[in-house]
Order: sequence, then C-alpha cells, then structure tokens
Amino acid sequence: MDPEVLQTVLDLSEPPKTQSGSIYGFKVKMWGIYPAVVPQKEGKVPGTVWRISTADQLRKLSEYETAAYTRCSCEVYLDSGEVLGDSQTFCWGGDPKSKELEDGQFDLVRYQRYFKDSVVRKRDTE
Repeated sequence: MDPEVLQTVLDLSEPPKTQSGSIYGFKVKMWGIYPAVVPQKEGKVPGTVWRISTADQLRKLSEYETAAYTRCSCEVYLDSGEVLGDSQTFCWGGDPKSKELEDGQFDLVRYQRYFKDSVVRKRDTE
C-alpha cells in the first residue's frame, strides 16, 4: 500500500503512481503485523492498486511477499468508478482458518511509523 516500499522492493527510480480501490469476496485478517487477505463471500477489502508492467516486477513482488502468500484473482473497483477485471491480489497462502491469523485490520500509519524503515533502508545500503 506504500509507494516507497514498492519503489524499494521493485528497484524503481521513483515511487509508482497508485490508486485507491476495493476488492470484494475477501476480508483482512492479521498475521502478526502483516495483513493477510482471505476469501469471504460477503467481504470487502479497501486498498491500493498498482499496475505491474513487467514479469520481473511480478517476480520481485512475489519474492517480497514470500511463500506465505499466493496470488488470487479478483476484480478491483477503483474509487474513480472504474472496474479492473482480470486483476490479482496477494492472499494468505495457508489455511484461512489458521490459528496463525487473527481478526483485525491493517494499520498503514502504524506500519509506516514503526516498520517501514526496515524495508526502505535496504535501498540506501545496497
């Protein structure tokens, strides 16, 4: 959800342009400090959308997300009203009823305050 994290993970020259939107048929659970999207028939997950333009970007993003997550098909409903069919999001790769997951919501501001530097700092030291 954070353009600077995407910039670092994907080794982009500048933060990517993102858009706000939502996906339906999913809900957020928490895996420690990380959000884990899991299927839920009546669910809605607000988030940030970015269009990947190369296979290498998809590979890097998949590596960053680790094997704990898998790609799931979805439609993205942008806040602008546009619908992006044939889209993908990263979902929890394990059992959605796993005891590793807890109810809760991802707090982007908290993540940015306490954890973001551990990702973004890598760019400065490499």
